[in-house]
Amino acid sequence: MTTILRALGRATNELVVSSDTPRLDAELLMAEALHIDRDKLILSPPQRDAPDRFFEMVERRKLGEPVAYITGRRAFWNIELHVGPGVLIPRPDSEVLIASALEHFEGTEGPKRILDLGTGPGHCCWLRSTSGRQPRVWASTRPGRRCPTLRPMPGGSISNRG
Repeated sequence: MTTILRALGRATNELVVSSDTPRLDAELLMAEALHIDRDKLILSPPQRDAPDRFFEMVERRKLGEPVAYITGRRAFWNIELHVGPGVLIPRPDSEVLIASALEHFEGTEGPKRILDLGTGPGHCCWLRSTSGRQPRVWASTRPGRRCPTLRPMPGGSISNRG
């Protein structure tokens, strides 16, 4: 068996070829395999062997599968999104878009309506929940397809008009 710290080092070396962020990827996968937060992994790593699940996850990452698909989630703004194959993973520029919109509307009542074209996982729709404002949101994705991770806000609804 391999200790957690040794397994992280080995995984980092193996992921150099397939990832721009090999250490981060290894830490996120190990935290997921241990069912703990990455902070806890870094600040107080458990004194035990690395779980077999971790090595399976590293193999998937070496083949190019995104960490978010392997773990099934991705942090975005101040929420955690559930993602998987068929759902676009939010990119950092999406966070910039939301920050810019919030800055633009600072000191005002904000927008009354938001239209999110090409919704993907629906993360831009979450502007409504992160901003403290309650605009009406329309989200659109490909005809005949409803995003499996998009859920209505409290008091809201999702209709499948296509």
